[in-house]
This record gives sequence, C-alpha cells and structure tokens, in this order.
Amino acid sequence: MALSTAREIHYYMTTSKEELISRLAEDNTAVAISSIFDEIRIFFGEVGEPWKTLASSPGLLRTVWRGIRDVLESGILSPKLKLMIGYEAAKADGCKKCKDGFKSMLSKIGVNKETVNGLEEEIRSVKLRDNAKRILIFSYAAAENPHGTNESTIQAFRRMGISQDELVEAVVVLNAWRGIIEINHMLNIH
Repeated sequence: MALSTAREIHYYMTTSKEELISRLAEDNTAVAISSIFDEIRIFFGEVGEPWKTLASSPGLLRTVWRGIRDVLESGILSPKLKLMIGYEAAKADGCKKCKDGFKSMLSKIGVNKETVNGLEEEIRSVKLRDNAKRILIFSYAAAENPHGTNESTIQAFRRMGISQDELVEAVVVLNAWRGIIEINHMLNIH
C-alpha cells in the first residue's frame, strides 16, 4: 500500500493498530472475493447473482464455490453437460431467472442457440449424443420428482445405456445445482 498523500501518512500515523489490521483484513477479503469471482468467470463467463449475494460472507462464498467447482472439475461428464443438467434442474423448478442464467452461461461457453433453445422445448431434438440426451432426461425427471426416482427408474435408464457412474455423477451434479437454485429462492435473488 503506497502512501501518496500527506493525508494518508497522517491517517496511518494516527490510526490504531487494531483499525489498521481491520482495514488490511477488509482489503484481503476483497482480494479473496475477486479471486473467486475470477474463477467463476473462467467457468461460466460471468458471475451470477447467487455468487454476488454470497460475497457478503466470503468464507461461505469460498465454501460453496469450492463445492460447485469440485463437482464441475471432476468426474466423467463434460462441463457442458453439467451446465445442461443445471438448466434441467432450473426448468423442473420453474425458475425463469435460473433458466435464463443457465442459458447465458451455456451461450458463453460456446453452446449454440439452437441447442440452448432445444433444452426448453424437446431434448430429443437437441443435437447431442444419445447418452447425453438420456442423462438430461433422467436429470429432469429426478429434479422434477426427487422422491419418485426409484430402483425401477434407475434400472430403466441403465438399460438405455447410462452407466452407474454416469447416474451417480448426474445426481451429484443435479444436487449441487439445486442447492444454488434454492439459494436464489430463499434469498429472493433477482
């Protein structure tokens, strides 16, 4: 921190040690939030409202972001498909603001408009691998009725060619996104 004016020099000479430490902590918090926002921009091309709201509690922002980031970075499903699962969660929830946010993020990572719009209308018409379509159909069904997903439903999707690992990962991703959607609702983020 460069001291450029007599006023700043006076401030530092007359301010208590505790107050200076507090100001330094605030500066470090701002840097930490900025760093997390930079990561979010890399993943999604933008920082959505839930993340901005969570920034009022930097520790919580860091914890929630790390959880989402870990889910997005690991596993066998592509990041694009994981965002599409998020869109399916928002669609099942009926959250227009959330759907718009996912559409924006999908566009920013290079998903064409036809595919993004197809997610809203009829997944079977979207140009994706058949297995990706099945995973999205499963994700929507699970998001729409989480307690209705039973062993026979799971077996039906397995017979369609979705592996156990893909099903488990789709559920974990779906749960992560549903958590973010719930943050939107509970905090009334618009």
